[in-house]
Amino acid sequence: MWKQKTIAVSLMLALSACASADPRFTAGLKSFQKADYESALAKWHPAADAGVRNAQHGIGWLYEKGLGVEQSYKTSANWYLKAAAQGHGGAQLNLGNYFDSGKGFTKDYKIAAGFFTQAAKNNIAEAQNNLGQMYKMGHGVKQDLEAAANLFLAAARQNYAPAQNAIGIMYFKGQGIEQDAEKAYFWISLAALNGQEGTEHNLTFVASFLEKKQIDKIDEEATEWIKART
Repeated sequence: MWKQKTIAVSLMLALSACASADPRFTAGLKSFQKADYESALAKWHPAADAGVRNAQHGIGWLYEKGLGVEQSYKTSANWYLKAAAQGHGGAQLNLGNYFDSGKGFTKDYKIAAGFFTQAAKNNIAEAQNNLGQMYKMGHGVKQDLEAAANLFLAAARQNYAPAQNAIGIMYFKGQGIEQDAEKAYFWISLAALNGQEGTEHNLTFVASFLEKKQIDKIDEEATEWIKART
């Protein structure tokens, strides 16, 4: 579920990348939303060539997905690199995902971690979560459980479900953060309410270490937390 959401949301990050979007980008976005990808490309190209990072990111997305053009990870990455160099968090995230997964490129955790770090500094929740996983596993960076926990927590506070589940597990195990079963249950509950797969077992297991009154209180707090953010 969250993978599907991030695919749809990634392009929309371009809209929030600046307070006033370039009109050429906005025109292309309208075409994109109508699934007129060739028109979107034609409208974005002049802006992208002029250095508009949102348009550069948009073209990169079209080439990544093969929308209105022949799919090309190399061409996609070239456009993402232009946008990323200008601080576009979505482009930085996508480049990190390329090198983390090896999609279209040789897998390189160190390079992936570098791009995720850039995107995480731009407060991109998915990048914070991905970088947290790299610190947890020691992939591309020196293993650092405290850094992993801090990154998971930053993403979880943005209501990013995979990170909510991850920080819940860290709290339960006391990995990189002080052990706390109540906080573990709270964060995993949020992930479950957000539809994150695989949380049911975790939630049931953590609940076995709590009393019913604790569980009821946390369930209420978690529900209110979600309501306040939706």
